[in-house]
Order: sequence, then structure tokens, then C-alpha cells
Amino acid sequence: MSTTTTPPNGIESDLSVDELLDLHLRMYRIRCFEQEVLELRAIGAIFGSVHPCIGQESAPVGVLACASDVDPVLATYRGHGWAVECGISLAELFAEIMGRDGGVTGARGGSAYLTAPGTRFLGQNSIVAAGLPIANGVALAAKTLGRDEVTIVSFGDGATNQGAAHEAFVLAVARNLPVLFVCENNGWSEMTPISATVPVSLTERARAYGMASWSVDGADVRAVAASSNVAIEHVRSAAGPAFLEIHVPRMGGHYDADIEHYRSKEDKEAAHHKDPLVQSRTLLLAAGMPAAELDSREQEVADAVARARGEAESRPPRRMIQSSTSRGPHSGPLPNRWWTVATSPTDSPSTRLCVTRCAKVRK
Repeated sequence: MSTTTTPPNGIESDLSVDELLDLHLRMYRIRCFEQEVLELRAIGAIFGSVHPCIGQESAPVGVLACASDVDPVLATYRGHGWAVECGISLAELFAEIMGRDGGVTGARGGSAYLTAPGTRFLGQNSIVAAGLPIANGVALAAKTLGRDEVTIVSFGDGATNQGAAHEAFVLAVARNLPVLFVCENNGWSEMTPISATVPVSLTERARAYGMASWSVDGADVRAVAASSNVAIEHVRSAAGPAFLEIHVPRMGGHYDADIEHYRSKEDKEAAHHKDPLVQSRTLLLAAGMPAAELDSREQEVADAVARARGEAESRPPRRMIQSSTSRGPHSGPLPNRWWTVATSPTDSPSTRLCVTRCAKVRK
């Protein structure tokens, strides 16, 4: 049995029910992870704000379903879903976000700077559009070394108004870099509608740089996967960089404490009607999958995420050591400066090496 859709760009998707179920459960895993993160933040187990990707799960799932296991991935501060979909241990991700021992970078990155040394997930960046030029560097290295890799970088619609993004587009085209620019367009540049600053579609804007560009409805994960497959193959064939705009709903605030006073009730309701998980679940039930079976499969995923959270919560807070003085390249001694330079047996070898080097530099 198969399900078929034709997204606005005319790329047809033909997935079996089993394949759609796999994508649905992958999105559901991200949703469960983000809901657990919000709960942890609410009870004070996470310090600082978090930027969940609830409603945008189809982007990492649909794109990475078509990528190879070695394709490098970079994301924004709303990138938990990309880390999860890259196969990073959920317990290690939870530990990192909570500042606990055994986090992917020893609790040094937290929510906004998740990265996983030694894996293809090269990390998040809280500076808007900063990931794009970094992705160009990664792609240039792969091209120079003759590696068959497509560097994938995600960013929000607001990032397309940053100078770093435009410079990255120009360089990628000029050097024919193997990079896929994935714009998760949720319609809001923090608290400003993207429509208030950009009078044309972002896809049209990208084409002006000479890039192959596609736009797809993120409410339909099948369409996202189909468009991603075309875009990734375009880049992998050395035809040049590509731009994929995924229209996703923003089903919450810009961050966890955002009360969204600037947003209308109608806009919020419209976003919830575009929930990709509701869409995929509806398709699965329409294809004949029993509701009880689907509920059971979803519960298995939720239980696995909850267990990972529990494992992370059982770990001790990250140790910190105090240095009486710290010298920078242009400064004298600074009293009572704290550095998170302690290593742990649970840290990966690459993390311990990185921390040791940093500690030596900071002496």
C-alpha cells in the first residue's frame, strides 16, 4: 500500500505505509523530546531559555531521511530536532541541556550550542545566520578532500535578512560548494512577521543568487522528503548549492517564556491546524492502520524518551573547577574567574582532548 502527494513544486512523493509510519514516529520522538525539555525548564531543571522546534519536526526528519549517514549537519539554536535525528543519544542530549555529567560536550554547550564531537552533527549556533558561512567552510573542506558529502545547514526565515547569509549564498555559488541551505520558514523572525520585511518569496530570492531552489509545505512530511531527495541529489551531483524552503508552523513562542503578545489568536490557531504530526497520523489511519496499533507504537517512543530523561536526571551536575587567575591574550590576571574545564570519565576522547587544550590556553 502506498500514499501519494504532489507538493506545490510538482515533486511527487510515493511512500509505503511502513515508510510513512517510520517518518511519523521519528517526528513523534522529537515532539516527545521537546515536550520533556519544556517540562524540565518549567520545574527549574534547565537554566536559561530554550527554543523548541514543536511543529517543525518534518524538517529534520524529511531532510535527513534522504541524506547519507556521513553528511555533516549544522543547525540554529532551535536545533534539538536535528540533533535527535542525527542519532545522538537522547540521554546525553538531556544531560547536556540540564548541565549534567555525561552531556555530549560535558554540559558546556547547553540547549543553544548543542554539538556532538566525533559525529556528523557539527552543532547549533545562537547567532542568527552564523551557521551558513561555517557550513560553507565544511563544504569547502569536503570538496577539497574529495569527500562525497553534502553539508546541510538549517536556519530560520529571519536569518535570510542577515549579511552573513547573503555572503554565504554568494560564496557557495561562486565556489560551487556542496551545501544544502534549509530554511525553516515558520513565518516569524522572532517577534516580526517575515512578510513585513521581505516582499517576495524566500525561494525566489534565493534563485536570484543562481541557486536551484524549492519550496515545500512542511505540514506534509512526505512532501518534505520528496523535495529533499531532489535537492540533495542536485547538490551531490556537483550541480551546485541548493536552497530548500520548508514552510512550517510555529506552534509556540519564540522561546519557552514568550507570551506572544504580538501574535493574534487566529494566527496561533492556524499554526496548530498545520501540525505535521496530526497530518501524518491522519494519513496513517486513512491508509488502514488501526488506531490502537498506532497508539501503541507512539507510546513505545514516548516511553523511550522518558527513560532517557530519567537516565540524564540520575546523573550528577557538571563539576566546575575554580582558577584563581586567568590570562587572556590581551589581559592581565582576573581574580575568581570560573572555567568549566573539568573532564569526566563519561566524556568522549575528543571532548577530553578539546577541554584539555582549552585549559592549557587559559592558564
